[in-house]
Amino acid sequence: MSDNSNLKQHISLFIYPFHFTIPDKHVIEKLMLSDSLWKQLEVDQNTSEYLYFVPSAKDLLFKNRFELKNPSEFKIKYKTCLYQINSIYLNLMPNNIAMLSFDIKNIAEKDEYNLNSLLDFNESFRYVSDIYKDHSASRNGLTIESSFFNLQNGLTENLIDFLFKPIFSNEKDEKQYKRLFDERMISLSMASLDEKLSDELSYKFFNVDSSNMQLPDDEYIKKYLEENTYKRWRDKGVFYGFTHYGFGCISFGDNKWLLEVFRRQYSDLAIIICFQYGVLKLINEQLLLTNTRNTNKIDELNELFKDFIKDYWFDLITNQDQGREIFLLWKSIFEKEYHLWEIINGKFEILYK
Repeated sequence: MSDNSNLKQHISLFIYPFHFTIPDKHVIEKLMLSDSLWKQLEVDQNTSEYLYFVPSAKDLLFKNRFELKNPSEFKIKYKTCLYQINSIYLNLMPNNIAMLSFDIKNIAEKDEYNLNSLLDFNESFRYVSDIYKDHSASRNGLTIESSFFNLQNGLTENLIDFLFKPIFSNEKDEKQYKRLFDERMISLSMASLDEKLSDELSYKFFNVDSSNMQLPDDEYIKKYLEENTYKRWRDKGVFYGFTHYGFGCISFGDNKWLLEVFRRQYSDLAIIICFQYGVLKLINEQLLLTNTRNTNKIDELNELFKDFIKDYWFDLITNQDQGREIFLLWKSIFEKEYHLWEIINGKFEILYK
C-alpha cells in the first residue's frame, strides 16, 4: 500500500472529556492565580467562531474557557518527526464536566513527513492509558519537552496529570478527576492532500488507525464509508468521516480555509457532543450504583435527567446547514454506540411504573 506522501498540510486535535469532584468555583480560583499556567479567554463576539453557534451552544462553549500560557514551549517528537502544540484549551462546563483539548501541528521538513507519519502520530498520542499488555512500550516513541516538563516514556496521560495536578488535586495530591469515556481521547484530524486517497487509507484516517494496522475486508470498508461519512461536498474534494471516538476531514486540492473551520467550529461541535454524552454517562453510572429502594436518590437522578433534557439535550447548535447536518450525523453515531439516552429513559420508565 502506498504511503501517499502527497500530504500538504494537516492539523491534529485531541479532546479529553473528564469529570471532576471539586466545586467549580474552587477550580476557577486556582486557574486565576497569578502563578497559574492558565489564562481565561474572552471570546470576541464578532468572530465567525462565536457567531456560528446559537445562544444555548454559546453558553456551553464560551462561558468558562481557559488557555494554557505559552503552549508552543512544548516540543514533541514522535519517532523521527517533530511537532509543536499550537494551543491547549480547558472548557469548564455544567455538571462538573470539562474538556481539555490539544491543537498540534508537525514542524518536520516536508520530505520527512507523509500520511503514514500522521496516521501513526494520531494513533499513538490519543491514548491516555494502556489497553493491552506491553502497550506502554509501544508508545515509547513519543517524547514531550518544555522548560518545565519532560516526558520521555510516551505516556500522554502523564502530560495531562502534570497540567491537572495544581488544579484538580487535593492537599494529599490525590486526583479529583476521572476520564468520561475509554482509553482514547476524542481525535479530530484534517489532512489536505494533492490527490484522492484510496478507500483503504481513508478508512484508516477516519478510524485513527496506525499505518501498519490490518484492514478489515473490502465489504466492511465499503459499508463503513457509506454509513459513517458526510455526503455533501464530496464532489468538491472534501470528505468527512466519523466514529464515536473520532472525526476526520480529508481535503483534495486547494481548500486551505477548511483548516480554521475544522480547528475551531468543528472542534467546538465535538465538545458539545462529548458534554451531552458525558452527562448521560454519569447519570447512568449513578443509576447503576443506586439501590431501587433508595427512592430519594432515584428522584434526584430523575430530576437531573429532566433538567438535562430541558437545558442541554438539543440538536440545533447552529443555523448553518452543514454544521447542523454534521452534528446530527456524528451524534447519531455516538447514540448507536452508547444508547445512553435510550437506556436511561427506559430505566426511569420502569422505575416509575
